[in-house]
Amino acid sequence: MSRSSPDWTPAGNADDAADSWPDLAERLVLAALFAVALALRLYYVFHHDFDSDEWQHLHVVWAWTRGLLQYRDVFDNHMPLFHMLSAPLLARIGETPAILYDMRLAMIPFVLVTVWGTYLIGRRLLGRRAGLRAAALLGLIPNFLSRSIEYRPDILQTMFWILALSVLLGGRIHWRRCLASGLLLGLAAGSSLKSILLLAALGIAALALPLAIGRRPAPVPPLRWIACISAGLAGLVIPPVALALHFHIHGALRHFLYGTVLHNYVPRLGTWSRPLRALLFVPALVLVIVFGIRLGWLPTSGMETIGAFNSGWSRALDIGRHLILPTGALSLFYMALYTRLMRASLLEQAGMDYVTTARAKGLSEWRIVWAHTLRNALLPVVTMAGLQTGGLLGGSVIVETVFGWPGLGLLAFQSLFARDLNLLLGIFFLSACTVVVVNLVVDILYTLLDPRIEVA
Repeated sequence: MSRSSPDWTPAGNADDAADSWPDLAERLVLAALFAVALALRLYYVFHHDFDSDEWQHLHVVWAWTRGLLQYRDVFDNHMPLFHMLSAPLLARIGETPAILYDMRLAMIPFVLVTVWGTYLIGRRLLGRRAGLRAAALLGLIPNFLSRSIEYRPDILQTMFWILALSVLLGGRIHWRRCLASGLLLGLAAGSSLKSILLLAALGIAALALPLAIGRRPAPVPPLRWIACISAGLAGLVIPPVALALHFHIHGALRHFLYGTVLHNYVPRLGTWSRPLRALLFVPALVLVIVFGIRLGWLPTSGMETIGAFNSGWSRALDIGRHLILPTGALSLFYMALYTRLMRASLLEQAGMDYVTTARAKGLSEWRIVWAHTLRNALLPVVTMAGLQTGGLLGGSVIVETVFGWPGLGLLAFQSLFARDLNLLLGIFFLSACTVVVVNLVVDILYTLLDPRIEVA
C-alpha cells in the first residue's frame, strides 16, 4: 500500500527512530514490566476480594446453563453477550467451590488482547517503541489492574473497544476497515450499553481533533465517506440486532427491550442522571478547544500555572483564571434549567392580582418586574438550587477529569476505585455538611425574598 495516498498520514511512521525496535536494555526492561504485570495479575486473581457484582454475573451465567433467558437484572446496564459467551465455559467446568477463581482466570486472554490492541494503537500513532511502552505500562495502572482481574462484562467491552480503535487507526480508511471496526463496536455494545456514551465520545473526538490540532483532514471523495459511514453503521447494528432476534425467537423480545432500554435509559432521559452527567464532556471539550487552544485566552488544565510560584492576590487571580472554564462547563446545564424555570415563574407571577394593581397605579414595567414579581419568582429557583447542590458532585467528576482540576468529585471517584473507604466517608461527610448548610441558607433566603415566611 502506498504511503503517498492523500489520506495516509501516519504520525508514528514519520520518525524512523520512534518506529524502530528498542535496544537490548529497553527490551529487557519492557519484558520485566510485562512479567511483573502478569505476576501481579495471577496473584490478585486469588487474593483480591470478591465484588458482589461478580457473584451476580456468575448467577446469571448459571441461569443460561439451565436454559433460562435471565441475562441480567433490570437494574443494571449490561447486554447479554458476555453471559452468553461465559455459559459454555461454566457448563464445562461445572459447579465447584472455586468456580469464581476459574472465571477470573478466563478473563486473562481478554486482558492480553486489550494490551495487544493498545500496542497497535500506540504503534500507529507514535511508533513501535511508544506502543510497547504503552502496552507495558497499561498492565501496571492500579485502576486497570484492580478492575480487570474481576469477572465482569466491562473487560469484554474494553477489549472490543480497543480492537475497534486499533482497526480504525490501522491504515487507509476504506469501507472494509469501517465495517470491521463497526462490527467490533457493535460487539462492545452487545456487552454493555455503556458503549453508547463511548460512541458519542468517539464521534465528538473525530470532529474536534482537527480543530484542536489546527489542521484540516486530507480531502476524501464523498462516495468513499458515504461508503465508510454506511459500512460502519451496518457493522455497528449487526450484533445488537442479532441479539434481539435471538430473544425474539425465544419469545422474550419484549422483556429484553424492557431490561436493556425501557427500564434503564428511557426514564432517565428527563433527569440529571449519570448518563446525562457524562455528556458534560461535550461543552467542556468545546470550551477547551475554542478558548484554550484556538484563542489561547484561558488555561486548559490544572489549578495553577506550573512554576509560577504566585502568592497573595496574584495566586488568587491565577486560580480564578484556571477556574473559569470548569465552572463554565459545569454551569451550562444549570443555566438552561434555571432560565426555563425563571421564565415560567415570571409568567405565573405576571398574572397575579398584585401585578394588575401595580399597573393600575401607573408603575412602569421595569419597576413592576424588578421591585415586585422578581422576588416572588425567585422562590422556586432558590428551591431548585438547594435541591441540586448534591448533584454537583456527580457532574463535577467529568468536568474535573477534562480540565485536570483536583476537585472533590474526582477525588471521590479515585477513592472509590482505590477502595479507600476512609477517604470516601470523609468526602461524603463533607458533601452532606455542604448540602445541609446550603439548605439552611435557602431557608434564610426565603425570609428575605418573602416577608410572609418566618424562620421558626
